[in-house]
Amino acid sequence: MIASYRNVFLVILTAVLFSSCSLLKIESEQQPLSKRELNTRLTTQAFAKAAAVKVEQMADSIIGLSRDIETQKAAYLWKINTVQGFGQTAFQTTPQLSLLDTWLAVQQVANYMQTQAAADVFKAQYPLALSVSEENVNDISRRAKGVMAAKDYEDLKAFVESYAVQNPISNLDFTPVSMRETYFQHLDVPDSLAVQTVGSLSEVMSDFSSRLSYSTDATVKDLSWGTELYLVEKGFDTMSIKEQMKAIDARFDRLVKAAQKLPGDFQVALRGLQYQMRQTVVSIDTALNGTYRFVARERVMIDSMLLRERIALDTIVAREREAIAGHAVTLTESLMDDLGKIIRSILFYVIILAIIIFAFPFFAGFYLGKFYVRKKERDKG
Repeated sequence: MIASYRNVFLVILTAVLFSSCSLLKIESEQQPLSKRELNTRLTTQAFAKAAAVKVEQMADSIIGLSRDIETQKAAYLWKINTVQGFGQTAFQTTPQLSLLDTWLAVQQVANYMQTQAAADVFKAQYPLALSVSEENVNDISRRAKGVMAAKDYEDLKAFVESYAVQNPISNLDFTPVSMRETYFQHLDVPDSLAVQTVGSLSEVMSDFSSRLSYSTDATVKDLSWGTELYLVEKGFDTMSIKEQMKAIDARFDRLVKAAQKLPGDFQVALRGLQYQMRQTVVSIDTALNGTYRFVARERVMIDSMLLRERIALDTIVAREREAIAGHAVTLTESLMDDLGKIIRSILFYVIILAIIIFAFPFFAGFYLGKFYVRKKERDKG
């Protein structure tokens, strides 16, 4: 009988211990993005990269085809501000807001391209710029439709188009704007409840890597394009320095020919060569000074960006560490409470079992003895 009680006790103890193993599960409080939000983030970033390449290629074509300085400046501003703008809009924390802000920037440029001002700036190359802008609007509209419900797509499409009409751009030297407050008011959602999660730690790190990669490429391009734009604004294109060097070679040829003729012609050619060389040196020095200033500004911007990203990453890691520490404390407290309950239950059953084993035979013998004594007294009587 004792063996059977022991087996029952072991079965109960095993079941309790295995059921308490769920306390060992530790999960982060940070919820991962939903499937739709993750698809929205990846779709927006993929569009930004593809659209930036289209604008860059078309702007380079316009610069190569046109000799008009204003047209070249507009093409440079178009691709510089497009690449910079996508870096601000397409790589935000909230996937839905990233899509809408990027959509708005593309829609604003497309609306500007349909104006007479854009036609006057791009002149003969205007159809090329217009076609790329319309292609980008159609592309992001198609991608947005693929990650949204049909009802949400129609509502947000009308919202973006209306906002773009109410907030137009007057030229291609623009800065992207965010629809954050207007969008949350449109959804009737308070700002405190707008962002439920930034994603799991792996999703945050992946987004940070994509953002840093895009920013690095954009900074290199901005440096090169900014230098070329500076040269154009100063009155000569990227070929002007080479043309001046050719002019110097021509001056040297004239110098050799003049030296072979008359000393007077030699002096005239020498003075002309000196003047040409001074002009070339001044132009190169001015361009280099402007480039140095531009590089210094870009370096400060990169340092600031890396500092912000490092602070954001440290904050995320600290928050995850605090969440895990809180789970560990809660796990320890719960485990100690459960162990106390298990020990009290074991002691209770041990006491009951001891009573059954030791007290029951004693009382049984006592009452059986009294019964036999009474029976003998009745038999004698």
